Amino acid sequence: MAALLALQGSGGWPITAVADAKGRPAWAATYLPPRSTSSQLGLVEALGTILDALARDPSALARAADELDHARLAHARLATSTLETRTTEEPALAAALVDTVVGRLDRPVGGFGTAPKFPQAHTLLAAWECARWAAKNAEAADLVAHTARRYVASGLFDHLEGGFFRYATDRELREVHFEKMLIDQAWLVLLLAQLAHDLADPGLAWAVETTVRFVAR
Repeated sequence: MAALLALQGSGGWPITAVADAKGRPAWAATYLPPRSTSSQLGLVEALGTILDALARDPSALARAADELDHARLAHARLATSTLETRTTEEPALAAALVDTVVGRLDRPVGGFGTAPKFPQAHTLLAAWECARWAAKNAEAADLVAHTARRYVASGLFDHLEGGFFRYATDRELREVHFEKMLIDQAWLVLLLAQLAHDLADPGLAWAVETTVRFVAR
């Protein structure tokens, strides 16, 4: 994951990685389809490119691993320096976070982007806290609340058994990937419990209770 973050600035799952003889990652990506499409590199083509590079230069993989080691260290140093400056720049950072999150929200429908749509409850929770208490941005808080309520009303939420599915495959949050992950339940319970308390919203409270019962079963 550290290698993936250093390479593309964000993580994901599943991770596809190629390592050198010492087990160090030399290249990484998130999910790759078996074959390339018009918009995404395929696994077969990616491995073919790597094998061609190794045929021309057997040391290429080890050299790429060296470069990625340096990139991972630089990324870690950047994260540390950001944390160290947080106390003096907290209001500005909170406002920037809120603006970034709100800019990514699909305002009419709720959620992030178009499709697929992952809940990203941790991002919404951070934006809620910053919008309410640090940035004092009521409009942004309303947008976060709208998305949370849309999650509960949509196909992302299992209205029969409780709990949330992994992600929606369409923009309208009707069609979903029928898989439930414990980490998603945990983050969504934290998000919805906080909003249910702050907004005195019985619908969100019901979703929290139903999800907790699902996890307990």
